[in-house]
Amino acid sequence: MSEDDKKRQEFAIFAEFAKICPLGIDLKTVKQPDPPQPDIECQLKDGEGRAYELCTVVDGLRSRRNKNSTRLLLEFYHAFDSLDDDIRHALRKNYSHSLISFKFVDLLDFLANRSAITEILRWLTVNRSKGPGVIHVPDELSEILTSIRVGRGSFNGPLFQVSDAGSHGFSVMDIIRKKFLKQYKTDMELELICYFHEQPSKPSVLWEQQLQQFMRENATTSLIRRVWVYDANEQKILSDISSEVISNS
Repeated sequence: MSEDDKKRQEFAIFAEFAKICPLGIDLKTVKQPDPPQPDIECQLKDGEGRAYELCTVVDGLRSRRNKNSTRLLLEFYHAFDSLDDDIRHALRKNYSHSLISFKFVDLLDFLANRSAITEILRWLTVNRSKGPGVIHVPDELSEILTSIRVGRGSFNGPLFQVSDAGSHGFSVMDIIRKKFLKQYKTDMELELICYFHEQPSKPSVLWEQQLQQFMRENATTSLIRRVWVYDANEQKILSDISSEVISNS
């Protein structure tokens, strides 16, 4: 992607974000300077200046393996919602505080993997994990899965993860950490917009607590004073964390 294409995409993403941002951004004042200035400089409707750095959680050039793993993750949630009530309730009861991670033999074979998901969920319903750790993959699923791992937490489960997708909790945090290490030149208050674009967003339980803790620990280490997590596909703000609010909490 050329620099001009990058700027056009960032402006399009920012314009949609500005429509729902509660701060009241005046799009007529938007400028797109070059580094080390942030990606966007603009004014709010009250006249206050504001700068924004943008970053996408998932790079559009990622491999088919990564895209397929993300598609499979969505299929797990769809299959779970489509289960018969008694099976779904049993699975929820057995794995109510669990994150279940699946590693597939061949992520490139999306159709075969997707067709096995309901069978996998049904098998888990009658083969309850006794605790966190690795579950032995049965022979009938061994051509599809190499491992099943169960983690426990204080969230409402079951949550699912396809391991090669990379937990989006880590994806979000990795890119935010990199942005906090950058040096910026601006006289305006700086905010970061971390957005999902090429792929659907993931449950905030996988990354929001990490982000809050990161902001507590790094409130004074960067010019970035606020982080927005934005789903550009759904045009929805998923999280809004200010270092000022975090430091006072």
